[in-house]
Amino acid sequence: EKGQVYLTWPVWSKAGLEKHQALRAKAEVKYKEFEAERDGELEKMSTTPNILHKALHFRKASAATEKMDFSGLHNYVDVPSIDDVFEIGEGLQVVKTGTVWSRTGSFSGTFRASRQQLLGSAAINSS
Repeated sequence: EKGQVYLTWPVWSKAGLEKHQALRAKAEVKYKEFEAERDGELEKMSTTPNILHKALHFRKASAATEKMDFSGLHNYVDVPSIDDVFEIGEGLQVVKTGTVWSRTGSFSGTFRASRQQLLGSAAINSS
């Protein structure tokens, strides 16, 4: 198929990146806390012979898993670490890994009239 090829890299303001990295760090701490709670309850569930205690520990493990889901960590999956960015201007940070994609059709009009296709990734060497 015919179409144009595009390269895109996420760009962050330095302040925005620092803010989101701090939020991600807090979410990671909460996630790990709930993960340890879940793992402890699963261990207790597997070692107890009492069927009622097994059910209780399973419920507690399920509740901890739900807390993991609500920790908000998934909201920060696209926030890069400080090692994954470099400064490109005053207060601007670019992520070293971007995407290569193509689009057939037009950018104007309906979205269905065009089709995007991810071709791969691209990296910027900052040295």
